[in-house]
Amino acid sequence: MKALIIFLFIFAPLTQAEDKKKYSESEFQEKLNELVKKEVEKRLTLSGRKRIVAFSHELFEKEKTIIQRELSLKKKEDALKLRDKHFDDRVKKLLEDQDRILGCIDGNKKKEDTRILHMVQVISGMRPNNAAQVLSVQEANITVKILGMLEPEKVSKIFNLMDKEISARLQKQYLTMEK
Repeated sequence: MKALIIFLFIFAPLTQAEDKKKYSESEFQEKLNELVKKEVEKRLTLSGRKRIVAFSHELFEKEKTIIQRELSLKKKEDALKLRDKHFDDRVKKLLEDQDRILGCIDGNKKKEDTRILHMVQVISGMRPNNAAQVLSVQEANITVKILGMLEPEKVSKIFNLMDKEISARLQKQYLTMEK
C-alpha cells in the first residue's frame, strides 16, 4: 500500500502534465490503475524473464540429469537381467549335473545291489566252512550286507566257523547294520 501511495505521488503529476486534462476521482483511479498495471507488468516482465530463463535452464539441467540417471538405471537393469539369465542358466546346468550324478549314484547302487544279490546266491550255495573263509577276508561292510540277506541258520553256522575276533566284529556290525 505504501508503494502505491509513493507511486501515486510520482506519476500523478506526470499523468496530468501529459494529458493536461482534469480528471474526476473515478477517472483518475482508473487511469492510475492502468498505469500501475502497465508498470507492474513491465517490471515483472523484466525481472520475470530473467527468473524464467534461469528457471528454464535449471529445469533443462535437471531434465538432462534425470535422462542420464534413467540411462544409467536402464544399463544397470539390463546388466541385472543378463546376470539373472546367466544365473538361471548356471542353476539349470547345476540341476542337470546333479540329476546326472544322482542317476549315476543310483545306477551304481543298483549294480552294487545286483552284485551283492549274486554273492548272496553264491555264498548260500557254499558249505558254511567255505563261506566263513570267504567272508572273513572280505571288506566288513560287504560281508555285513551279504550276511543280512542270508538265512539266519546259515549266518549262525558261518559266525561259528570264523575266527573269534573277526566274528565278534562282524556280529557287532551285523546287529547295528553299520556300513
